[in-house]
Amino acid sequence: MGLGRPRGSPTNQLVGKALCFHGLLCLSALILGKWLACVLRTCEFGFCLNVALIPPGEGAAVSGGSSDELASRLPGAAQEGKSIAVFLQVGNAEAWPDLRACLSNVLEGADAARRDVDVHLGMFSQTQSDKAEAARLVESDAANLLQKWNGVAGRSIRARFRVNTSLENKGADIGLFLQQGLQVTYSRYELLLKLHSKTHKGWRCHMLASLCGSADQVGRIIKLFHERSDLGFLGPWSLTCSWNSNIEIWPCKFAFEPRVEILMKNTWARMFEKTMVFPSRDQYLMAAGSMFWARSAPLLEDVQLRSAAQRLLPSWSLGYQSRCNTIACLDAYALERILPTTIKALHGLVGAEAPDNHYDVSNDKNYSMRAPCPR
Repeated sequence: MGLGRPRGSPTNQLVGKALCFHGLLCLSALILGKWLACVLRTCEFGFCLNVALIPPGEGAAVSGGSSDELASRLPGAAQEGKSIAVFLQVGNAEAWPDLRACLSNVLEGADAARRDVDVHLGMFSQTQSDKAEAARLVESDAANLLQKWNGVAGRSIRARFRVNTSLENKGADIGLFLQQGLQVTYSRYELLLKLHSKTHKGWRCHMLASLCGSADQVGRIIKLFHERSDLGFLGPWSLTCSWNSNIEIWPCKFAFEPRVEILMKNTWARMFEKTMVFPSRDQYLMAAGSMFWARSAPLLEDVQLRSAAQRLLPSWSLGYQSRCNTIACLDAYALERILPTTIKALHGLVGAEAPDNHYDVSNDKNYSMRAPCPR
């Protein structure tokens, strides 16, 4: 039955209809001065999930109390501004087991680093019954994963969940990510991780292994951001490209060729309506495949970027085409480069590749990618 979210309810309504008796017990305990890590549970038709839910339009407010209040009350809670947002775009349910393993590693690594995690699961509406059922299974399994996580004693963090299964199928994973980002009206996140259900398994495994292949890898990445205040973006092994990248790395060889620069300039002009100077080549940045870690503020809180997304999305047609000849596809192709580039060009931060790369993909014209999927 999914997440106990009333079918047909508006996307931005809270999941569920009524608070369980557990919520009243939590409130009573707090009034009595007991320091309890109480998570309000939601119900529908008598079925309760022990999953903390993210209120609509909020990046971090906690059900049952403000984020500031609850963070100050709970022993071991993550500090203000130290949360992680995971944005999952799932259009291909077959990729879910790999994404699930990655998400488990993120939770383990974040727990060791004392970082709360909010999981934003985004899927577009499915009209075919088999795909709609697959999407419901993904939604339910993601909820169960977080429910079990929150149910284990001794956790130092909170993991919370928000799902939107009615996003518009525009601009592939980039379009879903923009729609998800616009739903976060304010944020206390420090970092974000963007993941999607890349169909090509070799590419998908390589990117996931780079970014969340183990809890230790997640911990190394969090530590790297903590130690380097100038670091704003971190992409997969051998797929993080700049103008000065080693062109022997095959995916970066054509990342910013002349025709791509033209696409970038055209999309940039439509995004910022000539109010922003187009970046110089030394500011170009990209994660081939569009999975990456980043500081959240440049992508979630930049007013001009949010306005640009609101301008672009209505102009895109619905659907996904393998041949890139629509405005939506061309813009998404350009945004794969523009979004990371804005972190460098507009915010003065730098990009880097994920640590501990043991997989050389130089001259790998077949994109075979040998890194194993997370487990």
